[in-house]
Amino acid sequence: MECSPFAIDRTALARYLPAAPHWPLHPACAHYVCGFGDADFAKTVRVGNDYLIPRSLTLCFGAPRGGSPIAPGEYLHCLLRALARTAALFDEDREVLYIVLGEGLPELIGCGGVARLLNAIPQSLRTVARAEVAVLLRPGNPVAVRSLVAAGCTRGVLLDDGTASAASRLAAREAIAGAGFAATGHVLAGYPDALRVEEVLAWRPDRVGLAWLAAVGPTLPRLLADAVQGLGEAGYAPAGADTFAVAPSPPWRCGSRAQYCDLTGTVRAERTDLIGIGAGAESQLGEVFCQAIGDPARWCAAVAAGRLGIERGLVQSQDEAMRAEIMQSLACDYRLDARAMQRTDAMPFHDDFALALARLRPLEEQGLVSWNDQVLSLSFTGTLLWRIVAACFQHPASAL
Repeated sequence: MECSPFAIDRTALARYLPAAPHWPLHPACAHYVCGFGDADFAKTVRVGNDYLIPRSLTLCFGAPRGGSPIAPGEYLHCLLRALARTAALFDEDREVLYIVLGEGLPELIGCGGVARLLNAIPQSLRTVARAEVAVLLRPGNPVAVRSLVAAGCTRGVLLDDGTASAASRLAAREAIAGAGFAATGHVLAGYPDALRVEEVLAWRPDRVGLAWLAAVGPTLPRLLADAVQGLGEAGYAPAGADTFAVAPSPPWRCGSRAQYCDLTGTVRAERTDLIGIGAGAESQLGEVFCQAIGDPARWCAAVAAGRLGIERGLVQSQDEAMRAEIMQSLACDYRLDARAMQRTDAMPFHDDFALALARLRPLEEQGLVSWNDQVLSLSFTGTLLWRIVAACFQHPASAL
């Protein structure tokens, strides 16, 4: 579906944006239950190994977020041991496509530690020749960014929540732009104010994320509309969820044909199993979600004792998994083909999701979506409100 990047219904945006749910695509960690442990994780991996076409892998290494202090060398050692122990569970045909170095990890283990970690991955797991290695950086980062590229990082992503000074943001952008990354990204967290949007457009990273989740307020709809209009005028197009990417050529097309938005909030060209390694790291393998022990000292003690340190988890029901697939399609493709989502001939989509379709009617009347009894499509403004549309398909017990 072709649509103008400038056709933003600001009235509808102001009306619906404050009601948008925080993040409907994945269950919150608060819903994970204790008792899901290493044995459950290993069993889930074995099930995935037996698929006719097993999913590829995304490895996400995380830094501790609070808890007992830990020495950088000790934490790196635990990461390496956990990597080896986790890798032993996967069959040889499980291939690593993506690697993510979480916020704060390069600062903790240093560029030398990053190099050791990245070098250890292909020794433990089959890895594609040009795996994408993304590193998340904040303004004021003391790490030598060029050294991260030399260590093997290919995508530099700046996390900008607006708290750093303009000078610090400029230095960070220049460092990332000049480091030699194959690709760059900029996540604008909080209110997308005009100054920071102008800074992003002057830099022109490959991808821009508008992560406004914690900043809903009376001025957000106007700022978001202005930011999106500026991105459109600069040649960016919606690329799934809250992401905008440099459009290769006109005309604009709503719908990136991306397939999945993973636990990191990154829209991928294909769905993978995401394996989190580190204190508090989260994983998703199909319909199974789990999290490691959050305290770094306790997690390292578990790893030293020969465990993975998985502490809690959640297994989605068939109904929850189906609803999650629907919401992923709406978030990443901005459309939904009901025929592809119908569970059985005995239960047509229209009957199975009658409540969801009823919830959609006000949005259809507002022009945010169109529904022809087979395909649900989002208008351009609808893509900015994908959370509202997706939430219509949450379980009836969930609040919209």
